[in-house]
Amino acid sequence: MTDFLGENEGLIDQIGCLIATNNLIAGKSCQFVYFKTLQKLIICNPHNCYKFVKKDVGGGSLVLERDIFTQIKFRKQDTAEDYYFIKDCLKDGYKIYSTDPFNYLIFRHQNLDYHTWKVNDSEYISWGSLLPKVKDPKTFVRAGETTNVVADLTKAKKLLNFSVEPGLKEGLRYTYQWFKSQYA
Repeated sequence: MTDFLGENEGLIDQIGCLIATNNLIAGKSCQFVYFKTLQKLIICNPHNCYKFVKKDVGGGSLVLERDIFTQIKFRKQDTAEDYYFIKDCLKDGYKIYSTDPFNYLIFRHQNLDYHTWKVNDSEYISWGSLLPKVKDPKTFVRAGETTNVVADLTKAKKLLNFSVEPGLKEGLRYTYQWFKSQYA
């Protein structure tokens, strides 16, 4: 395995961004990369969160409107299919929205035969910022979920009669279900 997209959360995040931006393609340019042998975690392109981008989107993180495939096809080649697909989408005027890095993780193995992109670890590490050592990188990249955020809303509830229902995660699920019923 070379890429990990969080089970429900990763997909819900991406679809939520498609809906919120009224865009047809979302992906992750800002991304976590874990080097198994070295036990090092980096973050690449941290400046590319929540904005439209023109490159460096993880192919395994792409979520898009299926109608795009009627106009643009993946090229028939053994490597870099996602790179050229993104390039072709941009050339045809589509915009690609980059979400946050959470719920997506690229695993790098020492043996480059596991990867279509043959760049050595030291060069790849130089493109990102090294993060503190973590026990389980999958747990770390899922830490961005809203269920792990703690905020005291007592004052807002009291003074403004504020309510957090249905909540972001549940709201995105409802939105996704509606979206699926409309466009599936």
